[in-house]
Amino acid sequence: MLLIAETYTSLQSEYGLLHKGWVRHFCRTFCMANCAIIILIFYTIMFKRKEDKHDVRYFKKKVSTAFTNGGLVNVDSDGFLIPATASSVNHVGVILQTIASGDSDYASATFVAVDACGPNDLFIADVSAGTVAQTVVGAYYDLNSTGDKVDLSATSVKAVYVQDILLASSQVVVQVNSMAGVDETG
Repeated sequence: MLLIAETYTSLQSEYGLLHKGWVRHFCRTFCMANCAIIILIFYTIMFKRKEDKHDVRYFKKKVSTAFTNGGLVNVDSDGFLIPATASSVNHVGVILQTIASGDSDYASATFVAVDACGPNDLFIADVSAGTVAQTVVGAYYDLNSTGDKVDLSATSVKAVYVQDILLASSQVVVQVNSMAGVDETG
């Protein structure tokens, strides 16, 4: 119980993950033994909303496709959710769960939760390549090949706009530039 309380307090102050109460409510709903597992899952998110309320929507995922919790996602031409890549555009949001080949619904087109991104939404993102420095602020960058981190050494697709940096954690604060229904030219 003490470990859970310390983890909860640490995440709340360091990442602001729990300030809106959405995980807190989830933890109260389930027994405390499961709470530590849930908190650790949210701790590893690659893209996470910096502020505002979450806009959770549900999309059918493409069958037999792996997803990384916290990765950007988009919808393919058949209407199924797929993971973002370094060259993808029209991102709809950030997936809120991991889908792996060992999961019972891996080969099914089940609904998954996505935190939809709007034109003014800010996300804290991990960096896969390049240097986190003040000089990256105000510029557009690409995603890495798996779509779950920002590549500060690539600028061909311009998937995200860097608004701020978090030097202590080597992360950047971004707006998703290439959202569904928005001009992706940057």
